[in-house]
Amino acid sequence: MRLLTSQEWKPQGIESLEANAEHVVRVVDNNILVTAGPGAGKSELLAQKASYILQTGKCERDKRILAISFKKDSAKNLKERVELRCGKELAGRFDSMTFDAFAKNILDRFKLALPDNWTIEHEYEIDFSISTYKEMEKLFDEIGLTESEKYSLNSKTFERNNLTADLLPIDGFNEVSTAEKATKRIWNLLLNSNPSRLSFTMIGRLVELIFRVNPKLLLALQSTYSYVFLDEFQDTTSIQYDLVKTCFMNTNIKVTAVGDEKQTIMSWAGALDNIFNIYKTDFTAVEYQLINNYRSSKTLVTMQNIIVDSLMKISQTDVISMKEEGSPTNTPCRVLYYKNNTQEAKDISLQIQDLIVNQSISTNEICILTKQQPDIFTEKLQYELKNFNIKSRVENELQDLLSEPFTNLILIILRLIFLKKSPDDWIKITEYHAHNYSENHDDNELCITKFINHFRDNIIDTIEYSENGVFKVISMISSFLNEDILKSVFQHYAQGNYLHEIKIKVSNYLNSYLHKNSLDWILAIEDFEGKDSIKIMTLHKSKGLEFHTIIFIGLEDNSHWNYGNNPLSDNNGFFVAFSRAKEQIIFTVSHRDHYRGNASIKNIKPIFDIFKLAGVNAEIREII
Repeated sequence: MRLLTSQEWKPQGIESLEANAEHVVRVVDNNILVTAGPGAGKSELLAQKASYILQTGKCERDKRILAISFKKDSAKNLKERVELRCGKELAGRFDSMTFDAFAKNILDRFKLALPDNWTIEHEYEIDFSISTYKEMEKLFDEIGLTESEKYSLNSKTFERNNLTADLLPIDGFNEVSTAEKATKRIWNLLLNSNPSRLSFTMIGRLVELIFRVNPKLLLALQSTYSYVFLDEFQDTTSIQYDLVKTCFMNTNIKVTAVGDEKQTIMSWAGALDNIFNIYKTDFTAVEYQLINNYRSSKTLVTMQNIIVDSLMKISQTDVISMKEEGSPTNTPCRVLYYKNNTQEAKDISLQIQDLIVNQSISTNEICILTKQQPDIFTEKLQYELKNFNIKSRVENELQDLLSEPFTNLILIILRLIFLKKSPDDWIKITEYHAHNYSENHDDNELCITKFINHFRDNIIDTIEYSENGVFKVISMISSFLNEDILKSVFQHYAQGNYLHEIKIKVSNYLNSYLHKNSLDWILAIEDFEGKDSIKIMTLHKSKGLEFHTIIFIGLEDNSHWNYGNNPLSDNNGFFVAFSRAKEQIIFTVSHRDHYRGNASIKNIKPIFDIFKLAGVNAEIREII
């Protein structure tokens, strides 16, 4: 493949980039910070920069690019964009993964390089319960703390503020204070359990330690990559940033960090304050700002600028909408008041039906957001939507499950089995098979065809439609894909029971959807993937997504109970929700059963002052 000169290279798959974005793409000799608001095309910017670096040979043939994201679907999306821009051959040198996957991959390969005080004696499992206060209280009991010692510690924040708060000391913790005593004993207990139990934050600390005490391993990592991309940089935690510094600071590797401080909504998970300035100082990074918005209408972008200026008190250049102003049939922003959430559910369901039936808006272009507890806040609304035969579902767990490579491969094979024609899936599975099994195209096609025909002829009629029966089907496909190869290709499956747990989740969901759809596999697969279904999620899960219409349920004091103590976090969350909308956003206020009818908006009055400033009038709605 002939390399292009810098002069020959042009943006791939798009007409052009804004001036600063084009400059960022072509700068290869500096560390960079890109501040870019919602809809600015941050993922596209990184994909274009990867294409430029690979297609012009700025990344030498024996080097790679590492892109680290926070969400699995973001990492997957970025990888796919790069493949579309510069082809599979060059994109094969572009590694896109989450922080957690990057750290777990390193630990799985090099855990024997940990110093003696941090040895993992057995296989380990990911334990998500360690961060919960109930599990931490159990651990306090197991390590023999007295009642007074337990009382002096905060079990709710102990993992973040003590267990993984700082770099791990090579020789282990001492026991000078009660907190240090508990930290040392819990680490020892979890490392020496059988299997060992680790959270992702603990893994991040262990991996940083591996690189800190093994200069040859660190050099090997640094010799692998020429460029590193850090997406959604505003959500970086101290653990993640310490790992980035240990690996890439003061090296020849050029780091590009992209983010938006206005969308910092992960403070509860340890996101660092002032991370942009810290990074600029540590990495001597040059900052560029993108001001174009390719997502939202001009009216909504104008309101976003008002939110940033008057609510968030951030001084910045006004963002410019790049969308042509159409003739919308709806008011771009509305605030609706209801007597109770039964009225709310009836009215919102009617409005959604109007969007779908009379305005031809796809169900996948409508999203319902809540700040928290989407199941509770939308229970009645989901019931009303079902009366209109409109599908809806809470996405929180499914979003991550559908981002798993294993899930995607399973669904591809299932569609090939149960659909007469599925050419796109055939291309995907043959390319995957050729890349990981055999270079002989005919052999690959024969192997896949043989398995599918065998399944159709011998297996379909014997399927037992239960959780266990569907699990057997998934396990059969998994065996065909070869689990050893799956674990080699997708290394986050290599350790512990993670792949097995995903198989169980996929099986359980498919079994549920099969029974819902009278054992029709195609309908079950479509439901599993969320086809023709309105997505319901928390605003945290909506990061990076966009929809024609956003409906935010529950803009009230009760759902923003900490606003008086931490308005910054809730204001950022409000901005994130607002900026998901392309054409329309609706906020609802209601008396709610689970809050005993309280619908106060006194504490979050600053948000409602913004509505007045932007000329948004509240509507009192009532359904008879």
